[in-house]
Amino acid sequence: MEPTYMGYEERIITPKKSVQMAGYDARIDNCSRGVMKDLKAQILVIKKNEERFCLITIDSLGFTVELASFLRRKAAEILSAKMEQVMICFSHTHAAPNAAVEKEYYDFVCQSVLSGVKKADESMVPVYAGWGIAENTVGMNRRESDQPIDPRMGILKICGEDQEKIKVLVVRVTAHCNVLMPDNYLISPDYFGEARENLERRYGCNVMMVQGGFRRCKTQIPPGKCRLSGNPSGGGTFNEQQCSDERKI
Repeated sequence: MEPTYMGYEERIITPKKSVQMAGYDARIDNCSRGVMKDLKAQILVIKKNEERFCLITIDSLGFTVELASFLRRKAAEILSAKMEQVMICFSHTHAAPNAAVEKEYYDFVCQSVLSGVKKADESMVPVYAGWGIAENTVGMNRRESDQPIDPRMGILKICGEDQEKIKVLVVRVTAHCNVLMPDNYLISPDYFGEARENLERRYGCNVMMVQGGFRRCKTQIPPGKCRLSGNPSGGGTFNEQQCSDERKI
């Protein structure tokens, strides 16, 4: 049987200056004022029977179809694959840059991701993988609490040749990534970042979080009970004047 190969890379994609954030029209001024926790882009490349497939996860509300398609197409070119074999999943955090407005930031993300795709493709190792479904209670219907949600938690476990050491866990959950509310102006991956770190500590491997597709599902965090960790200043503060009036909502 032809073995399956995997390559994994990740990149920090935290903006280096104040940027317009995406996610809340209710923000009086959508310009970021610091960093709570670094944003990540993670790249998983799988090869089977000489075909390559790529999963890219990005801490972002999302890109336009045009911007996402460009990145998928460039990644596919590196892998000598079809664009349909490259998937991008966005965390949907409401505390990340608006890539449609921040061209310099978008270019930075693309460069970071594509360098990760190339490195992942060059560093593949034989692996075994297993898939399972669990249930979670992180989400609730944000319109009507008694209405249905998607409670499934999909888990893809990728192990080395010994089938014991876990190399990567891909975890799919369905709940809006907006524990941080409109009064937050710090860059953050939101609860996805906390979940990744906790799982990585517990299982000693890289963890990729994939967002489901149920738009009415929010996290069950009572107002005022949010306790996301991180350095609230991000090692320094941004000058709000760096974000021009033309970039404000």
